[in-house]
Amino acid sequence: MSPHMAHRLRRTAALGTLAAVLAVGSVAGTVSAATPSSGAVAAFTRTYASVAPGTIGAYYTDRYGAAHNGYSSPAVGDVTGDGVLDLVAGQANGYVYVYRASDGAFQRRIQVDPTPGTVISSPTLVDLNGDGRLDIVAGFMPQNEGAATRTIGGFDGATGGVLFSKKTCTWAGAPCNVFSTIAVGDVDGDGAPDLVATSQDHYLHAWHTNGTYLAGFPVRVYDTTWSSPSIVDLDRDGTAEIVVIPDLDSNVCEQSPAGCSPGQYGSIVRVVESNGVISANRVIQGEITISSPAVGDITGDGYPEIVFTSGSCFRYQTGCGAGSPPSYGAERLLHVLDRNLNDVFTPRALKNAAQTSPALLNVNGGSGEIAVTDNEGWLYLYDTSGNQVWSTCGRSSTSACRTGIYGTTPSIGTDASPVVGDVDNDGKPEIVFQGEAVLRVYDAATGAVEYAHTLYGDPLPVGNQVSSPTIFTMGGVTRIAYHVLFEANGNGARDGGDRDGMFLFTSTASGVGAYSWPAFRGNATDRHGSMGALPRIDHASTPEGRFIAKAYVDLLGRSVDAGGLRYWYTVVRSSGRASFARQTVYASPSCEWARTVVAGYYTSILGRAPDNTGSEAWTQDLCNRRRLARDVAAFFYGLPEYYNSHGGTPESFVDAVYPAIMGRSPDAGGRAYWISQVRASGSTAVAATLYQQQEPREFRVKGQYVYLLGREPDAAGRRYWASRLLYQDDLELTIDLVSSQEYYQTP
Repeated sequence: MSPHMAHRLRRTAALGTLAAVLAVGSVAGTVSAATPSSGAVAAFTRTYASVAPGTIGAYYTDRYGAAHNGYSSPAVGDVTGDGVLDLVAGQANGYVYVYRASDGAFQRRIQVDPTPGTVISSPTLVDLNGDGRLDIVAGFMPQNEGAATRTIGGFDGATGGVLFSKKTCTWAGAPCNVFSTIAVGDVDGDGAPDLVATSQDHYLHAWHTNGTYLAGFPVRVYDTTWSSPSIVDLDRDGTAEIVVIPDLDSNVCEQSPAGCSPGQYGSIVRVVESNGVISANRVIQGEITISSPAVGDITGDGYPEIVFTSGSCFRYQTGCGAGSPPSYGAERLLHVLDRNLNDVFTPRALKNAAQTSPALLNVNGGSGEIAVTDNEGWLYLYDTSGNQVWSTCGRSSTSACRTGIYGTTPSIGTDASPVVGDVDNDGKPEIVFQGEAVLRVYDAATGAVEYAHTLYGDPLPVGNQVSSPTIFTMGGVTRIAYHVLFEANGNGARDGGDRDGMFLFTSTASGVGAYSWPAFRGNATDRHGSMGALPRIDHASTPEGRFIAKAYVDLLGRSVDAGGLRYWYTVVRSSGRASFARQTVYASPSCEWARTVVAGYYTSILGRAPDNTGSEAWTQDLCNRRRLARDVAAFFYGLPEYYNSHGGTPESFVDAVYPAIMGRSPDAGGRAYWISQVRASGSTAVAATLYQQQEPREFRVKGQYVYLLGREPDAAGRRYWASRLLYQDDLELTIDLVSSQEYYQTP
């Protein structure tokens, strides 16, 4: 990304001032007079407007000098450990602010990094240290990236202590700030939450809560990313995928085959598997997608769709905004893609440029709908056929929304994103949207306003507000939290003299309805960007789980335990079947496989249970690879115990060992030869030599094929592996067969 990207995100001077509000006079009488829908009508009381003590001190810009709007929206959860919900949001001074949700009491503010910078990211809540309490995670945009300690910070909400610290500066020369919101979900299937983050460093990051990378991460996505990631089981195979939409500068496709062709630019939708493999790509030509994708099944086909708006036109590329008036308009499109990244319908042009993030809902119980806004304050409802159901102006004055503002024409920047929930418990969803200085609740079916509250002057002036509201439940009642920046010093500018604040609205309806998209990124805690709760992976029902369970029985002679299944599932997904097989055979900390092999030698060769001392010694030799399995087996056949238990004579020994290691009785010539060798060298030497002859090696190859694959090897395979067993251990064949596609696909 070049520095001109910052200019594509800049706003006009009016955006951070009171001009947008004051230009329309008093807003008290400007609320839409549309007729409410039939049935219940949402009604709320303004519970509080909490103003943080002291000013914010500074309104920092990013590394390019751009001052961003205050997009950070409230996260909800008990982060202080007092048993009461808290509201957490970021601010342009580089802090996150914590308020007690019940009464709005200011709890504390936490500096994300000691260096100057801004928090655009909406906080995400997750238990980072296993103490049972939610902690705070937020992205950071430092002014001086070289001096910054971190671009993502995780903090104890009770003390402000640092629990997680990452500086996403992976790609040399690329910016490394984090504009987006961190997503949390079980990506690798180990049953524990993982943190997923985009950055402007050209990489997608995924960490365990202890700060270690998931296997396969970070993943290079080849350009900067403003959009937040979504975690979802996109193909319904029981494992998580990550949907991410990075930029695509024109030189990216020329320099690297990154899922695009020379001449393409804009953005690229990438699907990243839980093991870090990019499995699908789709170029969005001509657009820089700022919008974070909303993912959910809105068509009713059982698979999620990916919904997003454009963002910002590549005004510095040929064809975008060219001509007068601008003719391209790529940055005002609403996209809906299926799980294969094909268009569900032809992208729809909104009235204006849009970098907002859609919300997903279902109005009438059939196919779903999409609530989306643009940068001029229009709110729309679309169905899954691409039909616009309705649109309405959501600015302070409902007659103030402009049309045709895209291309090179700067927008007013009323680019807040909507949220959805049945806030009045009437069985029908409402859309909650904040435009400039008025928060409104809309009937989702008709667009009629059911409730409105003017934030300006309550108790202080406010400028243009663009954060998303948050719908949540507290005390068995629906609430709406809204994060603001109060214009405290009256100078009409966004600066250090302003103060952070939080509104709370309480529904007057009894009971709580369903919330389909109640917060930015769909959830006010883990922000995973997909509809509903992420399903817990049923490891046993996945192909990997079935493979692991089968291998446990075949290799260890027992069923896999739940913890082992979770652990090995992540190994198979991230490192492959061969890694699982090799670790099971050679690297098990408990030496279980080696112990199983040794026990098998005792019972099958000596015909008795192993003694503890001898068995453990052989187990440690095999586990630590001081001996090869084939040498241990040959040694057991040569033991005096075996010799004596099979007649105690050279003749009886040869007659017993031939069927055991070759599967047939000795021929006359062979019998005579090996009897003479026993008399000359003893049973131990003969067993070691005989075990590694061509025929015994082929017999062992056949045995493993039949045991693991249920069939005999073909002649070429038998000869190939017999030759390898002359120099390699038999366990290499075990690993190869267990890792094979044939074994994986065989029930």
